[in-house]
Amino acid sequence: MRLGLVSNVWNVQLAGGEDLCDLVGTAARRGFRVIELRQRSLGRYESADEALPDVRALGALAAQFPNLHFVAAYEVPFLDPGTAPDERYFAAAAALSRAVANGRRPHVRLVDLRTSAEQLAEWGAAAAGRTIASLAAALREDGAILSVENSRQPWPLLAAAIDAARAELGANGESLRVCFDPCNFAAMGDRTDPASVYETLTPEQVGMLHFKQRRAGTLDVTVAEGAVDWPRLVPLIVARRLFRQGLFEMASDPRLWDHLEHSSAYLRRLWRQTGTDEPWGG
Repeated sequence: MRLGLVSNVWNVQLAGGEDLCDLVGTAARRGFRVIELRQRSLGRYESADEALPDVRALGALAAQFPNLHFVAAYEVPFLDPGTAPDERYFAAAAALSRAVANGRRPHVRLVDLRTSAEQLAEWGAAAAGRTIASLAAALREDGAILSVENSRQPWPLLAAAIDAARAELGANGESLRVCFDPCNFAAMGDRTDPASVYETLTPEQVGMLHFKQRRAGTLDVTVAEGAVDWPRLVPLIVARRLFRQGLFEMASDPRLWDHLEHSSAYLRRLWRQTGTDEPWGG
């Protein structure tokens, strides 16, 4: 597994005047290998009013770290039948993914924070799946991967739309993956058991995992014991080899680097308990 961070963990640091390039450099020195460039968490590298990326500047930033993998992470209503590849945030994410690829396959991660469960049920899996497929097909023209994150929609509805999209894509379905975030089930009140979902996924279907935790109903600053049963999930992740990329996305905090060290140690202990070599690196 390539271990990394989502740039929104640095919101406190960015608001305090630290530069994204310096933060990425610190992450690289600490052994992290993947950075999700999250919309609204890029500091001076995006417009303050519309949160559109400075693609050229971010491309130059990425070029300073040739050993890092960068992912463009944006909010796009990918389940809405009215969304097309020319939607400006999707187009921005696609352009950014190409600029920061560092010679690797570009990767876009999308989250749909607009579509409600009621809307998705009304539109149906087939219509939502066609939207996802159209976005994945547009990215695939440049060889890029699309990962869609589970968020505010119940997993059964989202999974049906993803299955419909893969059917639409046919042999090109490998370019569509899931960004799996078990913490979002608890956040949205979805009673789906994350472990039961893991058991349905294959390594080819998972683009990345998000590591975070909730306690007392809020996103925590560390990954440890809490609402997400990581001691139960980690053995399933290992058994099914669902580890391409694992990205920390905890609540931002002034002591972030200490929290990351403790969180990494916690997950490392869980991995060792499975009798499997640590997945970090690669």
